Amino acid sequence: MKHIVNRVFCLILAISGALVFSSCGNGEKMNSLFEDGWTQYASGKQEEDFSVKNTGERLKKLLDSYSGSYEIPSANMIDDDDIPYYEDQRRKAMDGDNDQSSSPSDDGDIRTVNSDTELIRLFHDAYDNTDEYVSFKLGKNMSFDVNELNSMYQTLVREDPIDVRGVASWNYWVANDVYTINIIYAIDIDELKRIKKETVQLVDEAAKEFDTAGKSEYEIVKEVNDYLCDRVEYPDAEPYEEITHTAYGALRNGSAVCDGYSCAAKLILNKLSVKCDIVIGVCTNGGGHAWNLVQVDGNWYQLDITWNDGSYSRSDYFLVTDDYMKASRTWDESEYPATPTTPYGP
Repeated sequence: MKHIVNRVFCLILAISGALVFSSCGNGEKMNSLFEDGWTQYASGKQEEDFSVKNTGERLKKLLDSYSGSYEIPSANMIDDDDIPYYEDQRRKAMDGDNDQSSSPSDDGDIRTVNSDTELIRLFHDAYDNTDEYVSFKLGKNMSFDVNELNSMYQTLVREDPIDVRGVASWNYWVANDVYTINIIYAIDIDELKRIKKETVQLVDEAAKEFDTAGKSEYEIVKEVNDYLCDRVEYPDAEPYEEITHTAYGALRNGSAVCDGYSCAAKLILNKLSVKCDIVIGVCTNGGGHAWNLVQVDGNWYQLDITWNDGSYSRSDYFLVTDDYMKASRTWDESEYPATPTTPYGP
């Protein structure tokens, strides 16, 4: 749902058949990556007042409408009897793909990882390259559990939400002390590579829409919050397309669920030299959810742009405290910096 606002982002004008985006009075023709999304956004979508005001009913509406879209990838351990089949599939795939730099095609050249840092960088490189297989041995005093696949993935998404994205599930097996993970992507690999490349360009272009000269961190964060509220629409119905979970869906198509909003926010704010993190948690109704932490004037504050876009006010979940957020969700607080006890006041 949307709201009527009169803020920094002005009008979409039709001039000689070309869409022009006017940001703070400085109109520039949109390039092709933005054009499709803005055409869709401008073709009948209207800003609407959110009918439920700041009450318990409003919170219920937000929980019902804007949680549950974040899904944790699943991991499947392969039975011993099935390992020969999966090993054969791995060899065939890798023989036909010379780009898999992080997974050896020669079984005699398996990398040994000797620390958690080495292991997580191995997986980062695999996701960065959109590899389908990762194989490794464990060094002395190292251990590995299938549950680490998801924790490492979430850590890496927080670090690099462009290149580490799009995983649907993993197959996992151990043979002759070699651990092999088959990464299954939710998007076609060639398409995912294109999306990653274009997302870098989209973030660069989005960041250019903001004139940060002389502005405080608070003002920059507020403009990014309003920009995404103006530009992005939460999908109307499930099942949500995989692309809506990405910054690409938010910035190019104008359609995203919570992790699309939060990835886009992190990427733009980081580009504008504002520290921003992605928080992954569970709402009180059991729905998975993602939002942001952002650093303003040396302190970290909670920011949920998805809920600001769906709530009565764009400030309802803007630079608020941990305690405020706990009324609607939980998260692993040990993984994130704590906020002050009072919300930010400019």
